[in-house]
Amino acid sequence: FYVPPYCQPRKDSATARQPLRETVDAFLNSEQKRHRVLLLQGDAGTGKTTLSLLLTKWLWQDFAVRKVISVHIEVRSYNATTAESCVADALGDKAAKLKELGLPVVFIFDGYDELAGGGYPRLWKANKLGEFPAGTKAIITCRPEYLAGQDYETLLGPDVPDPAGSQLVEWFASPF
Repeated sequence: FYVPPYCQPRKDSATARQPLRETVDAFLNSEQKRHRVLLLQGDAGTGKTTLSLLLTKWLWQDFAVRKVISVHIEVRSYNATTAESCVADALGDKAAKLKELGLPVVFIFDGYDELAGGGYPRLWKANKLGEFPAGTKAIITCRPEYLAGQDYETLLGPDVPDPAGSQLVEWFASPF
């Protein structure tokens, strides 16, 4: 028995839930190229880690169609300082090769709220995601209370603001 994961635009929204895969597809295929970061929030136990692994699998399965490379990084394995180089750590010498390929990369950062020792590293800027090919995006999972009162756009978005609006899209994982 399989229950597909769902999400909604606000945690306690009356808006109908929609399948997570459709939401991620819309984000990745967005005509609005400015949307570069998807923040997927969810309470403890809603399955954010399982969803992040599932998204990585889906993207690899769809590689022939999408031509997008997915990279899953467990942020909980880092602290605020080392998270600022987690992409280089995860990819090693493959980072340069990925950039040469010219294919967009989807970085899936799981567990932003579980950093050892806490803190708020600027994942996009510190890991120089802007140096990867056009179309590169990030999906970040986090518990909502961890980011309460924080400026998501500054923390998680690209370091170059877009005058057209926010580069971050926010969704909440719905409990199964």
